[in-house]
Amino acid sequence: MSRHPPVVIIGAGVGGLTLALALRRRGIGAEILEQSTELREVGAAVALAANGTRLLRVLRLGGCLARVSTKPTRMVHRDGRDGHVVAATQGPGWYRDAFGAPFFGLHRAALQRLLAGAVGPDYLHLGCRVEVLEQTRWGVGVRCSSGAAADAGVVVGADGVHSLSRDWVTGCDEPVYSGTSGFRGLVPAGQLSQMPDSGALQFWMGPGAHLLHYPISGGKLINFLAVVDEPEHWTGPGWMEPLSLARTSRHLPDGTPRSQS
Repeated sequence: MSRHPPVVIIGAGVGGLTLALALRRRGIGAEILEQSTELREVGAAVALAANGTRLLRVLRLGGCLARVSTKPTRMVHRDGRDGHVVAATQGPGWYRDAFGAPFFGLHRAALQRLLAGAVGPDYLHLGCRVEVLEQTRWGVGVRCSSGAAADAGVVVGADGVHSLSRDWVTGCDEPVYSGTSGFRGLVPAGQLSQMPDSGALQFWMGPGAHLLHYPISGGKLINFLAVVDEPEHWTGPGWMEPLSLARTSRHLPDGTPRSQS
């Protein structure tokens, strides 16, 4: 790591990596510090709307992104109680025609690998857990548990919900649970024979909840995200934890068939 990098970014997630590439395009050097020793496959899928795909195209990653992504055939809004179609778009080019850039679905790990490869190993420092931030005559002093240190002009915190940089700025204010939770996962498309229009991006709308799903991996997998009012307080690392089918299915409306595990 350079002794005096113009910008240090804490966290090598999608946001931190993309920021480093955007700064580089403007001629501003940025180095990323990531506490993990490797970029692991974490999370499910990512939906990239036009504001995201347009930026990645500007960063000259549009072609690579398209090769690891899946474009939904259309967008469908359904009533979450009986499944009837409330509204739907038509035609494979509907999204690009409307917004000037494509909509892509892909696994988060694939996007992170693509971005990390573009950043390059000289600017991405793994196994660097930031322990100290302090004001210096150069700007901000950064000290890592590995012994690495730097004085940066600017430090950007992209280190998630348990953010050291946020604590340094706000005085250790803890994040506050909103009362809304997201249940997410990946399901092989072959196991969803009764799901209508598996190639579409679909919203199932209901009172106090909605379900979103779309295809990734060339349509072989379906990513889903169910958002519900959930009065429990999450305490797991990153506010994430595995859930049983029984726990998720209790949020289905009365009369909705429950799948059997």
